[in-house]
Amino acid sequence: ARRMGSLLLDPRREQGQKNAGHAFLSALAFAQGRWAEAQEGLSRIAEGEPEWSLEMRTLFTLLLNRLDNDPISEEDLRTLQGTILEMDPAKAVPPTFRDLFGPHAEHHQEFRLYLMGLLAAELGDFEEAREHSDSLRGYGAARKTLELTYALSQSVDAVIFLAQDRPEEALTHLESVEYYPDFELIFASPFFSRILDRWLRAELLRVSGDLEGALAWYSTLSDGWGEFLFAGPAHLRQGEIYSELGNVDEAIRHYQRFEELWADADLELEPLLAGARAERERLMGARGLT
Repeated sequence: ARRMGSLLLDPRREQGQKNAGHAFLSALAFAQGRWAEAQEGLSRIAEGEPEWSLEMRTLFTLLLNRLDNDPISEEDLRTLQGTILEMDPAKAVPPTFRDLFGPHAEHHQEFRLYLMGLLAAELGDFEEAREHSDSLRGYGAARKTLELTYALSQSVDAVIFLAQDRPEEALTHLESVEYYPDFELIFASPFFSRILDRWLRAELLRVSGDLEGALAWYSTLSDGWGEFLFAGPAHLRQGEIYSELGNVDEAIRHYQRFEELWADADLELEPLLAGARAERERLMGARGLT
């Protein structure tokens, strides 16, 4: 996949195709736990695709904040919040490569409100987060994109409930969404495929004890490029669940897949990789495997 993405960076290609190449490679880097490389790739296209670059960087950051390691600092979250606040969707530049960046170009205002709501919720500014959630619903009604904006607003509300330690209400909000975009939109962007909501739904089911339900949702995070960003952590969780269920073979298989995907992860993510490796080796040792 990296070789294919690199073909778009050929100097003879037009800038829009090069931007698409950097976008795809940054997504691959993120999926392999290489956050620094992913950020560099997004920075390379910021001039031609400033809104898309910022939206993806913010979503990547919020996803990382969901892992069981040191969360993203409040300072970094507030810096992102300030940057998005300054973003003016009315002045958005036309997409340089319509097949990839075009779908976002039609929804920058919705995604801006969504990300502002998520960031406010993460930072504990719940009143502000609810204001953004309400704005999403109203904006969607005006734009006739109510299904999309309802899904986004429910996602914001779910993160608010999570931050308030109200997991049952968070899960209820996520389960109430019926948003089925066209396949090409799901493939094009994790915003349309609702990757964050899938992860949250799986996590909430896992914590509630519905392990089979959690496995089903984790398994959806490894398909198209709008969905594979969190494939590694999804394999890690499946390994943990299968280990708890006593299915050692499946647990080992998922731990191994996580290790393969994150073999060159950034140093700050190494504890997750080390923990998975240690658990896989323990399971293999108990089975007399090497």
